[in-house]
Amino acid sequence: MKYCVISVIFIAVLTGCSKEPTKPKHFYNDGIVAFVNSGYYAVVLEQLSQSRDGESESLILNRTIARNVRIDLPNLIDGGEVFKGGDRVSLNYRSQAYDPSGNPYFIRSLSFLVNGSTVVRIKGQNGDYDISGN
Repeated sequence: MKYCVISVIFIAVLTGCSKEPTKPKHFYNDGIVAFVNSGYYAVVLEQLSQSRDGESESLILNRTIARNVRIDLPNLIDGGEVFKGGDRVSLNYRSQAYDPSGNPYFIRSLSFLVNGSTVVRIKGQNGDYDISGN
């Protein structure tokens, strides 16, 4: 019993006296990124950007997404449809419809980290969005 208590104290002293504090590690899952227009207006997906560890790629899309349509976005760094977990993805989009003064009803930008398959869902009349797992 005496050795057991000494061992526990020794381990506690060793872990408490390390030179560098332990940093929490974040593990992200790879996944597909989808864009779904569940909003009131057709949406123009203007630009897609992706970055990872100092590397970044950007693509002007200017693609019109009709109501109730889903598209899977391309991985710009690696090709294909699967993004590496932890990639930062940014999107710029706007309504295809214009108000009486000639401006789009909304213009939005968003950014998120990939952690598994992700769905960006546009909703309502103001271009609001939800980001969720697939």
